[in-house]
Parts: sequence; structure tokens; C-alpha cells
Amino acid sequence: MTDYSVVNVPYTLKRKVRTFARDERGNVVEVQDDGAFHDHGVKLQYVLAKFLADNNLLLPGVRWEPHPELIIRRSQLTQLGLEFIKTNVIHKWFRHLDATVSVYDPVDTVWLEKRWIKFCKERGIK
Repeated sequence: MTDYSVVNVPYTLKRKVRTFARDERGNVVEVQDDGAFHDHGVKLQYVLAKFLADNNLLLPGVRWEPHPELIIRRSQLTQLGLEFIKTNVIHKWFRHLDATVSVYDPVDTVWLEKRWIKFCKERGIK
């Protein structure tokens, strides 16, 4: 199986962002981006890395602390981490956040934590 990245800060930072707003005449025009998209995306990556580390889903020695080159690959997850990722929960969490919060809001992990508790309960893990 492909060793894809689960956390990839460099990819998030290099994404081109175009921001649009309405001018005084009501026309849609491109405006200077304020960096909120990149800031929020990087925060999501850091929160996810911390979540994986806090729940022992990373192999020993995997560096997860926030830094601009942070990448965590599938091969760096424990077996339990792989099982959790296979439930597509990370993608669903990102979609949940996209639909419910602004890029200016703090990153909420309640939804992700609930899925983790359910996942563990289904497998008899305490």
C-alpha cells in the first residue's frame, strides 16, 4: 500500500490561495489573502499530530512536535493508528470542520475525540 502522508504541513503551506471579496460597486474582485487559510490548515495538522501522539497511535521515535517541515506518514503509525485511519475518520473530521467553523475559529477536537472513544469501545480498548 502507498505510504501516503497523514499529516503534511509543507503541502498545506505551499497551496496557492486566492481570496475574493466584493468591491464598493458589488463586483467580485481578488483581494490580498490574509493568510488565514494557511494558518488554519497548519493548526489542523498540528492538532492532528498531537492527537495521534497523545493516543499512542505513532510508532516510538516519530517526531510530531509542531514545525514547518512536519510530515507523518502512514508507515509511522501503530497498527491501531492504521486501523483508526482506515475508518476515514480524519477526512470526515476535516469535512466536519470545513462545514461548521470559520478559518478564524480555534480548532475543535470534540468530534474527533468522540470518534476515537467510539472506535476504542467497539474494539474493547480502554
